[in-house]
Amino acid sequence: PGTPAASLPDDVPAAEKTRRFLYLERIQKDLQRKSLEKYAGKTVSVLVENKSARRDNQMSGHTTCHRVVNFTGGEELLGRVLQIKITEVKSNSLGGEII
Repeated sequence: PGTPAASLPDDVPAAEKTRRFLYLERIQKDLQRKSLEKYAGKTVSVLVENKSARRDNQMSGHTTCHRVVNFTGGEELLGRVLQIKITEVKSNSLGGEII
């Protein structure tokens, strides 16, 4: 709204919009995977922020590069900065273990 393009007709078919979206999504997932794979086997500093949303015995936090890391631990770790060795690369996050 409020731009010259807002008054233009929408002449792109829905099937073409879907094709373009899926193409871009595939590229983004590949770039993200490559970016996360660089962390495999490395040790990173992680600020423990919350319990994992998926597993009761895991905690979650962010690296200094804002990557999500999940690892086994309890709520007593909240607020601490831990050294975590990355042992697993997932589609949207990393898995690791406290060292």
